[in-house]
Amino acid sequence: MQKIKTLAVLLSLSLMLTPQVVFADKDDYPKLANYYLKYFDQSDYEELYKWNLIITPAEMAYYNKPFFEQYHKKNKNGILLAYVYPAMINEYDINEQTGLHHHLYTGVENNDWWLRNERGEKLEIWPNLYAVNVTKKSWQDYNVKYVKGEMDKNVWDGIMYDTVDSSITHYSKSGGIDVDGDGSKDDPGLVNQLWQEGMAELFKKTRLSLGDKKIILINGNSLDIYQPYINGRMFETFPTPWEGNGSWSSSMNQYLIRLPAKNRPNNIYVINGNTNNTGAQYDFKKLRYGLSSTLQGDGYFSFDFGDKSHAQTWWYDEYDINLGQAESPSYNLLNKDNKIIKPGLWRRDYEMGTAIVNSTSQDQLYIFSKEEFEKIKGIQDKKINDGSKINWIKLAPNDGILLLKPYNQIKDTSFINGGFVRVFNGNGEKTRNGFFAYKDNFPGNTKILITDLYDNGDEEILTNGKGQISIWNKGKKKISFFPYGSNFKHDTNFALGDIDGDGSKEIITSVGTGGGPQIKIFNNFGKQLTPGFFAYDKNFRGGASIALGDLNGDGIKEIVAAPGKGGGPQIRVFNKDGKVLNSFFAYDKGYRGGITVAVGDLNGDGRNEIITAPGSGRGPQIKIFNSTGKLLGSFFAYDKTSQEGISVNAADINLDGKAEILVNSFLF
Repeated sequence: MQKIKTLAVLLSLSLMLTPQVVFADKDDYPKLANYYLKYFDQSDYEELYKWNLIITPAEMAYYNKPFFEQYHKKNKNGILLAYVYPAMINEYDINEQTGLHHHLYTGVENNDWWLRNERGEKLEIWPNLYAVNVTKKSWQDYNVKYVKGEMDKNVWDGIMYDTVDSSITHYSKSGGIDVDGDGSKDDPGLVNQLWQEGMAELFKKTRLSLGDKKIILINGNSLDIYQPYINGRMFETFPTPWEGNGSWSSSMNQYLIRLPAKNRPNNIYVINGNTNNTGAQYDFKKLRYGLSSTLQGDGYFSFDFGDKSHAQTWWYDEYDINLGQAESPSYNLLNKDNKIIKPGLWRRDYEMGTAIVNSTSQDQLYIFSKEEFEKIKGIQDKKINDGSKINWIKLAPNDGILLLKPYNQIKDTSFINGGFVRVFNGNGEKTRNGFFAYKDNFPGNTKILITDLYDNGDEEILTNGKGQISIWNKGKKKISFFPYGSNFKHDTNFALGDIDGDGSKEIITSVGTGGGPQIKIFNNFGKQLTPGFFAYDKNFRGGASIALGDLNGDGIKEIVAAPGKGGGPQIRVFNKDGKVLNSFFAYDKGYRGGITVAVGDLNGDGRNEIITAPGSGRGPQIKIFNSTGKLLGSFFAYDKTSQEGISVNAADINLDGKAEILVNSFLF
């Protein structure tokens, strides 16, 4: 557990749309930790904002106030833990002029709280790291006082005490340990007992001082005497060599079963996988082994250089995946009825995927029964994360994998029932396999929108057929209305969003091909709220595509319209009263094949982009514009020679904070 300062440099890719830092919700997995003991500065902020939990030296709150002011604003569920020694002082702290550890050193030196051998020599437990006599109550009180002072600054969510051992005598390389300061060597068994009791008393006093709202994490040992006062621990260099017999089963039994029953509520566990100080950053197998093991429980995962340097911001394909919330406990696919933690093929299921780890010493082949998954489509270990659809896996020993559930539905934006959808990111890269979007019990070609219409936790389904919009709940039609009168039997488009700032979703409609481009606004019970307006000439009979999005940052959504077949490719942006706020041509002015439009935040920067797709008579070129109509990028969703026409939607279907571009081959 030697800690030294290093420098780390990461290269970032230049993309068509610059991706922004986006954070998963606390209950979404994987949850990522960074054990970051480097003294960092402003150049590191953007990388560090990405992590759900950060452990860093207490001094950093002095040197990086802007970071600590912004971290929780950018990551509302993030956790910042101050790194503290319970009974050690690093020689480097002697030269520090501010911060917790310098004050601790001063107190130890002035009060001679050093732990010494019978010759009066200080006990060096790691190079430049000296032990403090934790059995002294005055030291405990001094430590707690300064920890409390740091926590009272309200920039930290808690602390991590490092190097929490069950024994101190094993660090003594020559001579014994004089724990009571009488100049003679004390019995090793007594020394270790007093050491454990001193540690436990320190944790108890820290808990009493901080109360229950602050987190206390330890790294080092799972002794019973420590557990009542802490929220959890780190498993460093997983599987932690000094935990039990050093096996996967030993660490996992502590992580999943024993410690959660003994620790205080709000359990926090950090699984630290690392390269064992080799620097093998691209040992993807080891990365997957640690991450998939972590995902068998509720812990945070980190992966770095090793105990000689925890100072990296390495990022992996798996980190960009959002599995959602857990849906099952961990279970052994090789023996589903046996809950004992032992080597096996362990699996835990999530809303949007599953995590599987092979902790045996042999290859494991498993064929899924009535299940199909997708592999991650990555840019690193492409032999594993190739994006393929599978119904079986073969995992090497000490390896793991994250698999995704195939999509078959889209939420919060409309889709054509039975239509084939391709999924792209804002850079035009296919991120998932294409799929047929459908909802059982509704006819093919029906336009469907699945959402929580009333924000009450229930899911409603909006459908459109022959000019009628229906709202369904739990299989029953609750409301239906004809936006353009019962005699209008043509296609009707709809979108949802709060466009008047009242906190409720409105239903915005437009006419499809065969009708005038009239836009109307209804409340979520089908009552018309405004007279409506025409997005284009009222005599035009190509209809209009519509989408909603906050384009000017005022918190209220604007209406974006695009003309159907026969109209020029002019995008228009309106407020709720029909006032034109902006307009621009998405394609050549002479094009008359019709276009569809979508709105979504493609890069997670909090600002929506406008996405367009052409109808027939033109190559399937998706274009992306900012809110003012400036072209940001474009790509072809199919072969550029195809002119059959496509439609476009946008939705954050993987819940990563960035919308995906959804291209449907059904149009007009």
